[in-house]
Amino acid sequence: MNEDQLNELGAKIVQHVRDRSMQQLQASFSANATHAIARRVRAAAKVSVDELVATVTMECVDEVIFELLHAIDSGALNLRYVADDDQVFSLTEDGQGELAGWYIGQDGWRTKFSKTRFIDDITVGPEEP
Repeated sequence: MNEDQLNELGAKIVQHVRDRSMQQLQASFSANATHAIARRVRAAAKVSVDELVATVTMECVDEVIFELLHAIDSGALNLRYVADDDQVFSLTEDGQGELAGWYIGQDGWRTKFSKTRFIDDITVGPEEP
């Protein structure tokens, strides 16, 4: 890759993953937000600094991964995956625009593979902290 191509990749990652994550998280953590994430963060802030940090960290990591997968799903990032058996797949085409859903959805990758805490708002429901 030459420098222009590296910069193209960098711009797409910053715009479609970092900046979108920041926008979503700032909206989620705003004082006026009323959805489950905002309520969860406010509840954590009342418990302890440690609980607030753990909750914000969890939400941030999940948002960044979701935005990365969404960028791949939408074709903004056209990436290939080489499986352990050396088969090569187009994540955008072969993922059928569903990678973000496979990550965050009920019984998704987070549920199947994570060994750390997360909250599934679909299963838990909007009223749970």
